[in-house]
Amino acid sequence: MGIRKRIKLGFIALAGLLFLAGIISYFELARLNDIIQKIVDVGAKSVVLSNEMLDVISNQDNVVLKYINDSDTAAFVRNSNIYMDNLNNIGKQVEEGFPQNEGLEKLLKEKNDYIDTIRNFENGREQSPVDWYFAAYKESYSAFVVTVKNFMRSTQQNVVEETAKMKNNAYRAIMQGIVALATAIVIIIVFFLLIDMYYIKPVVQITKGLKNYLTMRVPFNVQVAGKDEVFMLKEYIEQLLLRLKVKKNNPDDGKA
Repeated sequence: MGIRKRIKLGFIALAGLLFLAGIISYFELARLNDIIQKIVDVGAKSVVLSNEMLDVISNQDNVVLKYINDSDTAAFVRNSNIYMDNLNNIGKQVEEGFPQNEGLEKLLKEKNDYIDTIRNFENGREQSPVDWYFAAYKESYSAFVVTVKNFMRSTQQNVVEETAKMKNNAYRAIMQGIVALATAIVIIIVFFLLIDMYYIKPVVQITKGLKNYLTMRVPFNVQVAGKDEVFMLKEYIEQLLLRLKVKKNNPDDGKA
């Protein structure tokens, strides 16, 4: 194989390795970007939905307290229906958005218990509003608020765990890039040493040998390994010097 082909093959191998390292890094970074986006979306969604649920509960609690104060049944039923519908809609979004959350089942149960507590009072109203508030509503309200906050904490804990996984994935992606880069550096060093050994040094030796022959008449005796262009160059120089020597010793040979 000639010098040109060897050098070309070496650079093609280096370019291919660096291209492969770039492709691997690109896909790893793209995957990490997807994970980051997912973590951000999940964390933001959990906070938004949990706060919306707490806002609805707080507004419903104000409706209950207002009813205790003014006994306006029509306003109580009307406003309660609005907030309970909102609560059910938020509950559906939570159920669809966090199906794997361990606290989801308890959250939905407490939500339904809270709504049932209000619906039962609307339908029956056998107790006075004050007795119902302290005997049934307050307990259901407090339990639901605690459950919503616990659910928010659990989703944030999941975000922390996903972040830890992302850290490991980032480390793996960086290590792949480092390994590929280190491999490329090693190949470059080996490639340089091979070029220096098989091409640069022989050319230097040939140049030095030819200079010594021309300036000091030291016999041209250069050893070159291989059968490539550098070897052929040395052979041609030896043949040329030999012909010049023969011509010098036999000047009449060149006359016709």
